[in-house]
Amino acid sequence: MTESSSSSVLDACEASTGWAQVKACLKATSALWPVIVGLAVGRCSIIVPTYASYVSSDDGIFTDGATLFFSLLALIIICVIAIPDLHLEKKQVRRIMIGTVAAQCALMLVAGFVQLASGPVWARLCINGVNTLFGVIIFGYWLRYVRGARLRVVTVVLFSALALSEVELLACAFLSGMWDNVAAAVLLLAEFPLMRRARRAPLAWEIDTGGPQLLENVSKDRISIARFLISNGLCIAALSLAIGLMRGFPAGLAIPFSLEMRVVCFVAIVAVCAIVIVAVAGRTWRFPFALAMWGVMLLTVTVVLFLYAFLPDRLDAGAAATTALNAFMVVFDWALIVAFMSFGWRDPYYYLLGGIVVFLFFRAVARISEPLLAAWGVDEPRMLVLISILSFASVLVLTGAYVGVLLDERDRVLAQRQSRVLHAVMGIEAEKKPQSLEELRTEAMEANVRKLGERFLLSDREIEVLTLYAMGHTQRKVAEELVISPETVHAHIKRIYAKTGLHSRQAILDFVAQYSE
Repeated sequence: MTESSSSSVLDACEASTGWAQVKACLKATSALWPVIVGLAVGRCSIIVPTYASYVSSDDGIFTDGATLFFSLLALIIICVIAIPDLHLEKKQVRRIMIGTVAAQCALMLVAGFVQLASGPVWARLCINGVNTLFGVIIFGYWLRYVRGARLRVVTVVLFSALALSEVELLACAFLSGMWDNVAAAVLLLAEFPLMRRARRAPLAWEIDTGGPQLLENVSKDRISIARFLISNGLCIAALSLAIGLMRGFPAGLAIPFSLEMRVVCFVAIVAVCAIVIVAVAGRTWRFPFALAMWGVMLLTVTVVLFLYAFLPDRLDAGAAATTALNAFMVVFDWALIVAFMSFGWRDPYYYLLGGIVVFLFFRAVARISEPLLAAWGVDEPRMLVLISILSFASVLVLTGAYVGVLLDERDRVLAQRQSRVLHAVMGIEAEKKPQSLEELRTEAMEANVRKLGERFLLSDREIEVLTLYAMGHTQRKVAEELVISPETVHAHIKRIYAKTGLHSRQAILDFVAQYSE
């Protein structure tokens, strides 16, 4: 982004209020439309062939059974990435994306023919499982673009993509036979021009809309953030079990949607997406993002339980609400994956596959075990109680996570015990240790500059730029280190001078020196 555009966007976001802030934020993120469309098409490439565009709650073994097969494939890939600590280069990621899109287009057409011919169970399971893997790789490609972005940018991109994908799913739901697969395959081909267009768009983390980073309103302490991320992963696992039971309530059979319920589900999802975007972009959302999203999901759980309990003759009403809940879980899972990608040190695909497996695997296990529970005498009231217990368990884990952050624990012994697990399994370092004298010098300068930043309300990106600039790097060198344009660096430095009232590198060094003392 150029100096003038970067400054004008941030100034508009900071100076405006209410709807003006929303418009400024949407204008700032409009350049990311290829990412939004690509992410939406990637999600639909899974749901259209595997879940039949959600014309019913699911198809039992052919959907969630296929999810277990996908989970096995994903775990194998996770091991391939983790054991040698593999990091893919941009060219490799792009080639994988191109091959995956081409392969999935062909597979979607094959899946349509197999479904029409009522092919053998094992064939449908394998096709749906591989198709899910391809779809995850595709939308994971677009999630990589959102790493390190501010909360407002992440929110607009992810929720816009979710709403757009629902439009495509509703359109495909009206197509019969295998025409929904054909339509989805044609739309999937749009990924190729979207990839080219996205390469010319600004990077998401370069768009400075103001507001906090994705995890900034949780804690600035690495240990607290690490525990928070892990706790949210456990919450997703617990609530995924409840969602699995709700998808085939009460005996594990697929629940077909009536036309009106399918439309109501679509409207509810799009409405919530619009509300979240407006609330976050307009800065009217005062709670931490994750806490507010869990509130939305738990409120939806309450609606689902109410519908199943008081409308036993309209199971499609509860199933439609469950589908909406599942969509909210999907977008929150995306946000959590982006947080892991931004915070962790492993390759982004490690966190992508891990995050999706945690969500889909536990949901599939609960869904497939539902007929067994019914055969063992778990009737509708007991099933509702079991769903409530699992939902309450997620609340307990979430509460524990926030209590830990609020208490701001600094138990170094406990941190050392957790460090190996965080480092090896989660790909997160509880404490970042300098590896050289240069890194130690950089950390010391960053600590001092951050104090200056707190005094003059500098953004995180401005602090990063100022740290390198204060260490003697030229503006071009700073641009190379941060992988941004020299014009953007110049714009940041100009804003820093304006905020601090300092007008030279030496004046900044003299000011920072007081913090060293």
